[in-house]
Amino acid sequence: ASRKEYGDTAVGYAQLKRESNQCIIKCKICPEHKIRSKLNNVTLIVNEMEETIISVQCHDCAASE
Repeated sequence: ASRKEYGDTAVGYAQLKRESNQCIIKCKICPEHKIRSKLNNVTLIVNEMEETIISVQCHDCAASE
């Protein structure tokens, strides 16, 4: 996001699950240009040992279909 304060209003909730060296984060976020619109479901998988992103998927985004 380009605005510093964007993150405060963008995330509706976040859920964290750790499995061995992977961290799975599920959250609801809104696009920066549509703060008041429906939240999108997003899943992020991170390898915590290597500090790398394995995958990011937006389940509700038009571009993900």
